[in-house]
Amino acid sequence: MRLPSLHRFPLAEAAQKCKLNELSPTPSLEDSVEDSLFSFLLWTRLSGGNALYCLANCSRFNTVIRNPARRTLANCPIASCIKGRIGGKSMSMKRCLISSLGMMALAIGTVSTLGVHPALASRSSASATPVATTPQAPIEALYKALDKSEHSSANMSKRSAMIAPFVEHAFDMESILKRSIGLHYDHLSTAEKNDLLAAFKHFTVARYVSTFKPGTDAVFTVVNTIQQDGRTIVHTTIGGKDDPNGTPTPIDYVMAQGPDGWRITDILLDGHISQVAAQRADFKTIFNEKGANGLARSLTTKADDFLRE
Repeated sequence: MRLPSLHRFPLAEAAQKCKLNELSPTPSLEDSVEDSLFSFLLWTRLSGGNALYCLANCSRFNTVIRNPARRTLANCPIASCIKGRIGGKSMSMKRCLISSLGMMALAIGTVSTLGVHPALASRSSASATPVATTPQAPIEALYKALDKSEHSSANMSKRSAMIAPFVEHAFDMESILKRSIGLHYDHLSTAEKNDLLAAFKHFTVARYVSTFKPGTDAVFTVVNTIQQDGRTIVHTTIGGKDDPNGTPTPIDYVMAQGPDGWRITDILLDGHISQVAAQRADFKTIFNEKGANGLARSLTTKADDFLRE
């Protein structure tokens, strides 16, 4: 079975060998087309499908590669095939986490005005939070806040304000945003960086509030901390009542220590699927088309959609 004209893409060899269990995100993937191929393989990996079979039997796959308008997963003609394999009316915790961690394409919505959001309003309280002296500390605090939020009867706005300080304290937002956008970030003005960072914080908080809403009954467990390939990684699991066989989803956090203590610089779903790598194609596509302000507006619009009850 032969793949359709994918020899010139770095991930084609991985797809041909079909070693999806060994597939890990590659920071050098700067081209949006290659990122889309990565996203496709990621979806197939999570849905239990066979990338070799899906690629070889999709006659329209070349249109995804060659047509710039179809370079994101949202517009990919094979997306319905992939998503359908995840299936079922009830959403498992793994699928919730795919969405929560930014694995699904960022929809470019209508333009909204940047305003003061809970993530920004929480800045003073976040800065007052004690510096994390261990890699596990910020994650444990975040998980406690998420557990409290999903058992709260408060509305979306109040739950956003409840968890925002812990999200901001746990994540190195600027580092994640910079790596998601790429080299263009260094050439932005201070105002553009501030607007983007504010929108990204709002977007991140909204994702968590929307995913772990009352009734989710997620179970958060911090397992241990290891050193792997020169990185500090905190192993955790998040389980849900709809998970197949009651098996929780492994969520690993790549940690870095700085002046503000230990903070998250990436999230690895299933131990190797990087949030930064997965969202890079979507962020860069919007950035290339609409610039920094357009990406900030898109993040804000998507966050506002998350927060609609």
